[in-house]
Order: sequence, then structure tokens, then C-alpha cells
Amino acid sequence: MNTAVSYDLSLSDAWAAGLASLEIISANEALRLHHALQRIGRDWPADSSPRYDELANLFTHLDAQLVSLMREDEDEQLALDFLATRSATARYLSVGRALLRAHAQHIVRALNDVKHSLLTQAGKALSLRIIIPVNLSPALAAQALVGWAYQFADMAEQLVAWRAHADRCPVTVGEGAGMLFEQDPRPLARALDFSAVSSCAARELSSAAASPEEERFFVLTGQVKALCREFEQQVQLWKNVGFVKRAGNSEQVRSAQTSPAQGEPAQGEPALPHDDSHALIVKLTALAHMVERLEWDEPACEKACSWKLAAPDMVAWLVVHQHVRPALAEQVVLKFLEDRDTSSAQAESAEVAASRASEAPRTSESPSTSDAPSSKECEQMLLAAGVAPAAMTGKLPVSALKNLWSAAGSVEAHKSLGGSAAKRVDEQIKELSTRR
Repeated sequence: MNTAVSYDLSLSDAWAAGLASLEIISANEALRLHHALQRIGRDWPADSSPRYDELANLFTHLDAQLVSLMREDEDEQLALDFLATRSATARYLSVGRALLRAHAQHIVRALNDVKHSLLTQAGKALSLRIIIPVNLSPALAAQALVGWAYQFADMAEQLVAWRAHADRCPVTVGEGAGMLFEQDPRPLARALDFSAVSSCAARELSSAAASPEEERFFVLTGQVKALCREFEQQVQLWKNVGFVKRAGNSEQVRSAQTSPAQGEPAQGEPALPHDDSHALIVKLTALAHMVERLEWDEPACEKACSWKLAAPDMVAWLVVHQHVRPALAEQVVLKFLEDRDTSSAQAESAEVAASRASEAPRTSESPSTSDAPSSKECEQMLLAAGVAPAAMTGKLPVSALKNLWSAAGSVEAHKSLGGSAAKRVDEQIKELSTRR
């Protein structure tokens, strides 16, 4: 049965039981209402899925169904009297919020599926040591994937927090369309999977906006949709530059948009925000599939990460770990590049390295020509940085990057046990994998 229909029928059943407990209707009348409501649920089309913004039409249809069914058993007046005791405002608020909480739960699951797919791919990229350039500096592809995983995990946690905060049924004592009787709201809350009852009286929905709880939900889902678009654009960029040679097809996302609400709301009915939670879940499912099938083009990634791209990291490593003066470290790296790259690459490398070195405080004036290191001295310094002469072919060996990268952030590094960027990524993968 559809979730919105199930919630409304459960609420109606609980309301009828409450009326019987107050002796407003008899137990037999409550039982007849119960059977009619069950029959509506059994006959409801399984493929029908009314949205939050279609609740007004749904309630009208369900009420008409109840009256029609009970007319067959000559209980039409009982149905009309029962419906007269209902508060339309409380019905909108309670069923609507319960429906959005159900949507939030499904979206959280889909977000976590994307997160786990990203972490799985990050682990594969880390084991292969796939490297891609990020902002003109080399970085592990696993780092980029983990960065996206953090964003999807953050959105999931925000929706979990919203769902917990919205776990209060907005049906209050005395919600009876002007009737002077009081229902116990706790059974009504349980019928809608709420664990508590709102302490605030139900308020009328304006024609322009939902309550703050519902508005917050639509803000969060809007942020999830924006994140999905940004991630799709990132994967497309990786494909365009040749880093990714295959990824799952997410074209189904574009055809999974929900249609707008049918017709305009009748006069006096609230104009509720458009809810496309189903399309969002489909999109997230497609993204998870896309990530699962992602394959990196290792030769293309290696070619993009040439030594000139790593020049700033090499200069920084010599300054920080070998205590080489910034100007001298710059000359060491430039000398190395001069021996192994084209003239055009030399100019670009010098510009990048000089830019990075200029940011560090210089401990002395630039050395004279006589202070310039020889090729042998440059080679010895780079050997200390973990760069093997046999690997000096103009491309960037992974073994060198592991030593050139900063260990900042690694848990082991903080404990003076070493550590590397790769180690930090592995720590982050494990950390995110345990998040719910």
C-alpha cells in the first residue's frame, strides 16, 4: 500500500478508536469503520504514489471512498458523522510530516549507498595509487573521492537530524473541528510512527508556505539535488580529460523527474511545496551505480601528473624536511627539471615552483651563481627525498610522491609514528565507513 494512504488510513482508524473510547460512537460502529478503512487499503492501486503536494486530493478521494463503501452497508450517516469530527488542519500537518519523515529515511539510505560506493572506489584507487592533478598539484584520486564521500555523508547526517527533530506528531488534544471533546493524542502519534506529540497547538497552513519543519526538509533536499549535480559534473570533467575511461550511465536520472501536481489547488486548500523525493532517490541510486562502475585510466592519470606539476611539493619537502634554504631548494628542483623536460616545460615549472617558494619566508638572500648546486648535488638531495635516479624519466613515480606529500593530518603523524597523505586517506575511509 502507498505510504501516504497507509498513514492516513492508520490515523483514521486510531481516531475512530479514540471516539469509541470517549463513547461518542459505539464499539460496534468503530469496528464497522475499521473494516471499511481496511477494505480501502486493500483496493488501493499499488502503483499509485501521491506526493506531499497532492495530499489535498488524496484526502478528498479517501473520504469519498469511505462514504461510498459505507453507503453500501447503509452506514453512510456514520461515515459522514465520523468525517465531521476530523480536523483538516491536524490531518494535513500530521500525515504530511509523517510522509516527509518516511521520504527522509529513504533518501538517507540512498545517500549512504552513494557514500559507500565512493569509499569502495577510493579504496581501489588508493591501492593502485592513482594520481590526478588537483589545482595544479598532484593528489591521490582517492582523496578526491573521499572528499565527495564526506559531502554525501554530511547531507545524510543532516537529514537524520531533521527526522529526529521532526519526530513529534502535530496532533494536539482537542483537535476536533470545533467539537468539545478531547482525544488522547498518543495513539494517533503511534499510528503515524511518531514517538512523541508536539507541545504546540496545530496551526493553520498558509496558502503560500508549509510549517518550518517542512520548509527545512525541502531546503535539505534542495541541497542534496545541488550536490548530485555538482558530482555528476565532476565525473563528466574527469571523463573529458581522460582520467576516467568508464562510469555507470546516469542518463536515467534525467527521465526520472516527477510530473507537476495535477491541476491547481481548490480554493481554501493549502498550496503545498512540490515534493520530488522519489526522483531524488532515483537520482541517488543512479549515482551509486555510476560510481560502482567507475574505472580510472591509469596511463592518462600518470601522464597528467608530470614532474613539473610536483615541483612545488618537491621545493616544500626540501625546505621543511631537509632544511634547505628556499632559494637553494628552488634551484635544486629547477636543475632537476632542466635535465629531464622540454624547454617549454622548464619555463612553466619555474613559474610554478617560484610561486610556491615565494610564499615561504626566505632565510637568506638568493645564492650567487657559485652557490648553484651541481647536477650530482641535486641528485643526492632528491635521493634523500625518496626520488630514485632510475625513476627520473619526466613522469612522477608514486614512490616519490609518498615521501613528498605532507604528513599533516595523519593520526600516526600526530603520534610521531610517521604517516603520509595515503595513510590519512586510508584513515578517512575507515572513519567514514563506520558512520551511520
